[in-house]
Amino acid sequence: MQVDLSQYVTTKEAAEITGMHRRYIRKLVLTGRLKSVQFGRSYLISRHSAKAFQRDEKGRGRPKGVVSKKVAKKAKPKPKA
Repeated sequence: MQVDLSQYVTTKEAAEITGMHRRYIRKLVLTGRLKSVQFGRSYLISRHSAKAFQRDEKGRGRPKGVVSKKVAKKAKPKPKA
């Protein structure tokens, strides 16, 4: 089987493309959510798959700058008695 390696990126490059952490990219590969090819212990991720995942996942999660109530509660200064 021949693979066109120019269409694949490393986990580090996929992390930069998607804006996600390398460990999360590896988890996505291991669960089959990103198309990849394995070479020994390393994975090469399809560039198209990484870009499509980024496009599909955009807007998910907590918006930047929004703090959860739990974190905000901890951050409040305690009144002096």
